[in-house]
Amino acid sequence: MVSQSISIAQSSHPTIPILGFRRLQDLVDTFSLKLWWLFRSQISLWAQFLRGKYCQGTHPILATVPYYASPVWKRLKLIGPQAESYIAWKLGRGHIFFWHDCWMGDTTLADQFPQLPHSSIQVYDFFDDIGWNIDRLNQIVPLTMAEQIRSIPITPHVDDQIVWTDTSDGRFVTKSAWQLVRTGSTIQACISYDMEFDYSDHGFLFLLEIVAGAYTSGCGDPETDRESYGVEAARGIPVSLPDLEILGNDAKHRDIAMEPRRIIWRVYHTISLLHTGRLFRHIHWRGDMDIAPLFDVIITTPSPPPPTLVFWRTPPVGSYKINTDGCVKDGVASGGGIIRDSSGQCIRAFFSFYGDCTILEAKLRAILDGIILAQRLGLSVLCVESDSTLAIHCITKGGGPWHIQATLRHIRHLLALDRDTISHIFERATRLLIFLHQRAGIDATIMSTALRIFHDDIAV
Repeated sequence: MVSQSISIAQSSHPTIPILGFRRLQDLVDTFSLKLWWLFRSQISLWAQFLRGKYCQGTHPILATVPYYASPVWKRLKLIGPQAESYIAWKLGRGHIFFWHDCWMGDTTLADQFPQLPHSSIQVYDFFDDIGWNIDRLNQIVPLTMAEQIRSIPITPHVDDQIVWTDTSDGRFVTKSAWQLVRTGSTIQACISYDMEFDYSDHGFLFLLEIVAGAYTSGCGDPETDRESYGVEAARGIPVSLPDLEILGNDAKHRDIAMEPRRIIWRVYHTISLLHTGRLFRHIHWRGDMDIAPLFDVIITTPSPPPPTLVFWRTPPVGSYKINTDGCVKDGVASGGGIIRDSSGQCIRAFFSFYGDCTILEAKLRAILDGIILAQRLGLSVLCVESDSTLAIHCITKGGGPWHIQATLRHIRHLLALDRDTISHIFERATRLLIFLHQRAGIDATIMSTALRIFHDDIAV
């Protein structure tokens, strides 16, 4: 049975497969992705056996398919390249491949530096007793990349964690895999209004779209039907699957023909009932506001909220306030902030470029830079303010995408929430951050000269 519901917006996109019918190959690929995930997770004896038998110290993507390979291994090797593009790793003990696993950024180091020789060396081979072995890193990667790697904290007592990058929390779900492999195709016209309906197969349901062109088959007069049933010419109105099933049962068991006018009335009646019962709300009509009056539905636009007075407050005596912000301009992320004391005097301002990352990550890294700078200056009892409610929620309540978890852990480790505070502030409340935001694309040297910005290669 088909359990999906069809919205008004979906009905105007015939290329979206919304009937619930699925290609068998898409299902096979979906569960193959899941099989690869279970294999790479290495949490079962089966996965460990396959790795020991076929990989033998090499990355699974580089492993061969011998003539005696099992059908399962052949299936894994077919789906491996596609599945591996959605897998990343949170560094722990370092038992992952240095070059071929995605643990440093959004791509593997092998893809970032294709001109360098790649081996099957693992990340933990670059650990020493006190942290990263900088000399060895400098021997195989450029100095800039070695510095970025050195800034990653090492947690050798924690296992490496596999991450599915297509979900926000990093966990694999079959729905995500299905969305990646599904093949959408144009839905052909299933039913013409002048044909005879055959419901011999009870489980086969159709998606109907009532358009003005249907009247050209001799089913009625467009002007009369539009006035009687609220159907606008040249505009498609969807029939929900439950309504269609009821009409189909009436046609099959009660000999009540599925006439176009009856279908139109059913749609009109259903939408009116949903609106009367307050199940159709303002958000459900988004993109279809112009046809709402045709169903006797009156939609009122919510009144805007009253203006809010915003201003910056000085922190309590003996504490220091950090205001930060981040932005992405022309594909380059940057962030900065200012530290002030209880009298409002500027202690230090800072600014950094973060390269290619999301706006949320830029705001979090700006907060982290401000906290690290304050601690280096010997400042305690911090009041951190940011204009991002999402960033504050991720810090205080948890959650957020997988790729910001390392930054969040670092912030929570440095920020004593029982003593320090973090809160929201409107962007307009601090003019200096607006100045930094507008000039995020200019050279950092000019910024440093103009604003006396302190920048000391803060490690994140």
